[in-house]
Order: sequence, then structure tokens, then C-alpha cells
Amino acid sequence: MEFELVVYPVLEFLSRGGFTNLYGTDVDYPAIVDIDNDGDIDILTFSVLGAFVEYHQNQSMEKYGIPDSLDYKRVSSCWGYFAENEESNLVYLDTCVVKENDIPVRGKNGYRHSGSTFLVIIYGW
Repeated sequence: MEFELVVYPVLEFLSRGGFTNLYGTDVDYPAIVDIDNDGDIDILTFSVLGAFVEYHQNQSMEKYGIPDSLDYKRVSSCWGYFAENEESNLVYLDTCVVKENDIPVRGKNGYRHSGSTFLVIIYGW
């Protein structure tokens, strides 16, 4: 079986320091879904530190008028305005800033955050 390289370099977006790869790990699964209902596939993924969700909008429809390209732009570094605690299963709502004194001390309650995934339900389309 042979594979054809479709996207080079790998999926990337413009970050503060230049272009960087779209981040994902084997324990934080992204959502690959049409978030803005324009016909192309967008990506929600956890940030490098794992507390916030980044929204990477596919620009295929906006730029070319057809949904066949993988041209992504990070449009939000705190999609949904929530933060997930890095040490436990706590979720902070209505925030994009987690205060240091709100985060439990590592090992205090014996819980560890081991990864996350998304269930995106599009209602009313």
C-alpha cells in the first residue's frame, strides 16, 4: 500500500513566534468537526499546557469557496471560556485565566488529570 503526501508541512497555524504544528497528544483527543457550519472541517484541541481549548478554523470556504483544503487559522486560544485543571478533573467555567491559588496542590487529593476528549453536539443545524 502506498500513501500520498497531501499536506506539507503537517497541519500548522500562525502563532506568536511564527508557524507551529497543530498540537495534539495521545491522551488529549481533538474534536474534528465543522464548528462554524460553513461546510469545511474545523479542529478543537487542547493547548500545549492542556488547560484551555484552541479553536482552529479551516479557512477553505473563506478563501477558496470550496471545502477541500486544510488551511487552518487559530481563531481562539480559549474556546468555550473554560479551563481544565491540570492536576484533577476540576473545570473552571467562565474563565480564560486560572488563578494560582485556585489550583489544588499536586497530590493533595490523590487525583491526577490523565487526559481529555471532546463530545461536540451540534444542535439546531
